[in-house]
Amino acid sequence: MLVCIKASSFYILFSQTFLSYFLRILPTLRASLEDHQRMRKVASYAWIAVNLASMSGLIPLSANDRYSLNNHWELLGDFVYMRRADIHKKKLVKDGNKFQCHGQCPDFTVINTANLVNNFDFEPGYRVGLTWTADARMGFEWNFLYIQPWHAEKKVYGNRSLSFPFSHASYTQDFQGASEAIAKYNSHFWDLEFDYWCYMSPPRIDYFSMSGLVGLRYFHWDEGFKLQMFNPPDKSDYNIHTQNRVFGVQFGLDIQWNPDHWISWEFCAKVGGMIDHSEQKTFLGDLNNKVTLRDFDKQKREMGIFTDVAAEFAFHCNSHLNFHFGYQMMFFSGLTLAPEQISYRTNTRAGRRNYDHGTAIIHGMYAGVIFGF
Repeated sequence: MLVCIKASSFYILFSQTFLSYFLRILPTLRASLEDHQRMRKVASYAWIAVNLASMSGLIPLSANDRYSLNNHWELLGDFVYMRRADIHKKKLVKDGNKFQCHGQCPDFTVINTANLVNNFDFEPGYRVGLTWTADARMGFEWNFLYIQPWHAEKKVYGNRSLSFPFSHASYTQDFQGASEAIAKYNSHFWDLEFDYWCYMSPPRIDYFSMSGLVGLRYFHWDEGFKLQMFNPPDKSDYNIHTQNRVFGVQFGLDIQWNPDHWISWEFCAKVGGMIDHSEQKTFLGDLNNKVTLRDFDKQKREMGIFTDVAAEFAFHCNSHLNFHFGYQMMFFSGLTLAPEQISYRTNTRAGRRNYDHGTAIIHGMYAGVIFGF
């Protein structure tokens, strides 16, 4: 009985002591709980602020952040408006009655190859592409470019004074003493490209970003040249058709400036070597094309170089959509161009050698959209 009383007294004493201690620390516990709740609110607001700042471009994102922007795929669609330029200047038609300026060297040329190329207009076309971002540091890109053919024509009249400058005037009848001459030139181009990209710094994320590429390139050129000489009552033709199947390897560098989250400026330069498998088909007729002076096919392979540069401005609506426009120029050296295959010689082997040192420039504007998903 005495033991039970002592135990009960101890329990009452312990309870009173614990209750007194709890009442003393209760204000401290309440303050700590309120501080914890305030910290949770501050952390939530900070998390929202960081995300908004990242979206607005105030806080630079990392390469891994870019990797998640477009879910690894991008579709490209461009409208292009480009012109073909540059060719070696060669004489096509002379006029013996052409007026000569006093004090200058005589020049009887009324049509040359440069006249035809200068008459090329800007032609529309399109470019489509697909990019796969494999991870934060590399990607693969495929592009196809198609441009409508360029056409040029120049016609001149003479009083039986027009001629093609063969080395011997007696080589033909219809190409000497003609009263009318028409030169026509058509050029058709399309391009296929596959590239591997290495992102040295993340595009669209860093203030300045840089990327390198190595890739494969294929260029397709079809050209036709036709010179008709009218020597009444006859009309004869000098026709040349060339094909260039160009395979190349290229290297490139892309530099991008991202002043904020919404816009970017970009410059890309590519240079490469190429192998051109060319083919030439030539026909030269006389006496209303009833007499064949030349009719042959010729093939050849030759090395060449090409460059491709572009400058672009883009507006990024969000991480999945941008609109852009820019200027692009491509230069080629080592082509077999149709008008440059003409030969003034009159021997049996004339014109059978492919002239494969032709140069060409394609340049113009483009505008389009990229959609990422």
